[in-house]
Amino acid sequence: MHALVNDRFEKNGRWDTDQLGLPINRSDQAATLGLFNSTLLLGARASAGW
Repeated sequence: MHALVNDRFEKNGRWDTDQLGLPINRSDQAATLGLFNSTLLLGARASAGW
């Protein structure tokens, strides 16, 4: 989702990437991916009864 938002902002021309940077930085993207991945794994383990 974050990559899609960044792509849309970069292509529509209304966001000044040189001055403002990316709308959603890569650290936030990585943290979100890590959170969702770990949540999925924990949920799978809980439903399997481990």
